[in-house]
Amino acid sequence: MILVSLDKKELLHTSVQQVITKKNITTDVYLLDDIKRMNDWIPAVNEEWSGAIPATAFYKHGKQLAFNEGKLTKQELETLIKQHL
Repeated sequence: MILVSLDKKELLHTSVQQVITKKNITTDVYLLDDIKRMNDWIPAVNEEWSGAIPATAFYKHGKQLAFNEGKLTKQELETLIKQHL
């Protein structure tokens, strides 16, 4: 699992790091600060994605299995994970 933050790079060592610490996140977290080319990479993630966050994508062997734009409950996330294990 990887997590991607779309926050401004100026927030990396403050807000972003605080969330990582508070939530005890131990997986890789990447900062994507590329608003100039967002109209290129948003549809590359998923053609139906408006760019709204949060968004969740599931990949296996380079193929996207599921995509959800919007917040997921813990139960919804667990269900998606179990479907694609």
